[in-house]
Amino acid sequence: MDEKFSHDMHIFTKKVGTYLPEDMYKIIKHRYQITAKLSEGKSALEVGVGQGFGIQSIVKFSSKYTEVEYSSENIAYINEIRSNYKIIQGDAHNMPFHESEFQIINALAMINVTKSYLSKCK
Repeated sequence: MDEKFSHDMHIFTKKVGTYLPEDMYKIIKHRYQITAKLSEGKSALEVGVGQGFGIQSIVKFSSKYTEVEYSSENIAYINEIRSNYKIIQGDAHNMPFHESEFQIINALAMINVTKSYLSKCK
């Protein structure tokens, strides 16, 4: 893992408990509500879990829930506040799973973080 990139992803990730504009909050909440319904009774994978905004909404509906996050700092944060989840540190380009291991895969938080990160890097 690239330690600088891991740290950058942590810095640019929306922090749980920090202020979000209402429109952004509604968008994120809506994404996770849809994903939770689609995950019902299925094995689900979330790529780029960030600081864990949607973990609880999906885990209670899915039969199996797995999370992948690149940032070791984000993983440490989630483990600190929610120690009962197993988060795999990994790169979205090279994940250690079998082709048909999951019935649903989402990358909801990753899209937001990547856009924020890229705009700050210009």
